[in-house]
Amino acid sequence: GLKDPFIHTLDLSGNPRITDKGITKHFAPFATKWPNIHRLKLYRCNVGSEAAKALAQWAAGGYVRELHLCDLKNKLSNDAVWELLQGISSRGMYPYSSGKHYVP
Repeated sequence: GLKDPFIHTLDLSGNPRITDKGITKHFAPFATKWPNIHRLKLYRCNVGSEAAKALAQWAAGGYVRELHLCDLKNKLSNDAVWELLQGISSRGMYPYSSGKHYVP
């Protein structure tokens, strides 16, 4: 497992009150300003495509190590997944096993 003492997990899983609106209006702007959350668990929440798109900028910053988006209550479109992945890859900051937060 990860031995980094500064790994922060935010587990919101199984919470139907977590919605696309909450992620886009509150969490994504917060996480972009304070990006030290390395593991976000949103599975079985009431989120979908809009939340995934909103998380792209934060995830592209290179701090995210795990993003759990399975069994979502709202539809996660192929376009939203593509936009999330495109956003992450475009900045070249995805964390690698070297511990550096940039593409070597």
